[in-house]
Amino acid sequence: AVGIGADVTYDAQNPNVPGTFKGLIDSVHIYNRALSAEEIADTTRTADESAVVWLDFEETTEKTYEAETFSSFGGDWQDIPEGNPNNKNFCANGLVSPDRTVQPELVEVKKGYEEIALTSENAKSGKFVLENRKLFTNLNEFDATWNLTENGVVIQSGSLSAEDLNVEPLAKKTISIAYSQPEVKANADYFLNVSFKLKEDAPYAKAGHEIAHEQFALDFSKDAKVAPTSVDVASMPDLKVSEEGLLTTITNQSGDLVVTFDRALGTVTGINYKGKDLIVDNDHGSIKTPGIMPNFYRAGTDSDLGYYYQFMTSKWRYAGLSKKVVKVETVKDSTKQISFKVSSTLPVADNSAYEQVFTVYGSGDIKIETTLNPTQGLPIIPEISNMLTMPREFANVSWFGRGPDENYIDRQWGYPVGVYSKDVKEFYTDFIKPQETGNHTDVRWVALTNNDGLGLLAKAELGTPMEFNALLYTPEQLSNYNHSFYLQEGDITLRLTNRQMGLGGDNSWGAMPFEKYQNLADKQYKYTVTLKPISSNEVSGLNQ
Repeated sequence: AVGIGADVTYDAQNPNVPGTFKGLIDSVHIYNRALSAEEIADTTRTADESAVVWLDFEETTEKTYEAETFSSFGGDWQDIPEGNPNNKNFCANGLVSPDRTVQPELVEVKKGYEEIALTSENAKSGKFVLENRKLFTNLNEFDATWNLTENGVVIQSGSLSAEDLNVEPLAKKTISIAYSQPEVKANADYFLNVSFKLKEDAPYAKAGHEIAHEQFALDFSKDAKVAPTSVDVASMPDLKVSEEGLLTTITNQSGDLVVTFDRALGTVTGINYKGKDLIVDNDHGSIKTPGIMPNFYRAGTDSDLGYYYQFMTSKWRYAGLSKKVVKVETVKDSTKQISFKVSSTLPVADNSAYEQVFTVYGSGDIKIETTLNPTQGLPIIPEISNMLTMPREFANVSWFGRGPDENYIDRQWGYPVGVYSKDVKEFYTDFIKPQETGNHTDVRWVALTNNDGLGLLAKAELGTPMEFNALLYTPEQLSNYNHSFYLQEGDITLRLTNRQMGLGGDNSWGAMPFEKYQNLADKQYKYTVTLKPISSNEVSGLNQ
């Protein structure tokens, strides 16, 4: 081995061996034979057949980039066909970015490394087993607090006592958490959250830093004093329906909501609320399509590319865009609601059957029932979702689901269910190379609003949480660029998802996600999402 400017035998454990040469190197000439004194003294020598390496550093090639600073990786300076073998971004796909920015997956790693465990066979009983997996530290050196939430809102809270926390290393004990059963509301979700934090500053973090947490779902549904509410269509205001060509326009009684349904495209193409367009044309890079469209693709992750995901799932990439409407049936059961039953095929995906029912209610709700029947023999489906685009002003995103960081069906342990809020720009994580990012699972509802609180609420069917993703980029954009600075921010791409397949990651050179986290094409996928224009982003209203 030959090192030019560096010692290739450098031993980091030996301080007497420097890692790099401290001087300046003007030229490097390496021969396959010994030179005579005369040859060494000859400064006019040129490379001949005995020269193995001949570097004079006289010629340089300048390359400019659109960004002043960015994290570079193999291929940025010279691509493989030009004779520069490299592993692209393989050396930069870890848990922490080159600038030490913590990536979302590190939260899951932290959860896996926790040395405090809290378990219960029946959390409703209030009895828990607290286990100290530390080797030398008693748990009384930490603080522990708990809270009980109802639909993401804290309704009770407290602390574990010093006696509760008096657990020696590698020991466990049974403790009680003294919450009281609330007056249970129908259809509400209840969670008990417990957090362990540093009591004092430590070398690695300040007092108050969370070192462990646990969440328990509490099923009080049988104890609800109020029966679950059902949709009372008869009491809703009337709708006004008009048709012009293949467009159907539905206006609510107060006139502040106008929904446009295009029977040729078989979808909702417009939602205008209080003078604001809540959805605009989708922009798939170079392809623009209007309204709410099916989506079956995600941008490949580093691990995906290791098993040639982009080739394996190519039939699903543009399957949504290829949707061919076969039949649209308009059903007007009353003056309070109107439905559009749409039967379609997906030609790119071997003519898989795709059906949707759009129902607009006098309440302003727009229910979307979606059914996908994949044709037998197709590859795994990256994602089953409805995708729409909202204007950039609706950048305030609140949701009731797992968070606050992105999470996926096979990476959701470290992300508790709660109510969270972020600006849409915060959903994008720069993984050095653009790829899938920003997803959230176990979502009951998500709302995107402007600074006045006006916007769009999307709700999952009761008892069947959905997933969602909100970004300033489309999956197509994320699939086509090697660096984030090439991406052009656009309007908000919102994906309301039945199920996105897992991330996998056992290795990144061939391993796929486990089969239970794949979306196999041998079964039917069916889900319901309801859209509702809103004029306030108060959590109490969103939970209704």
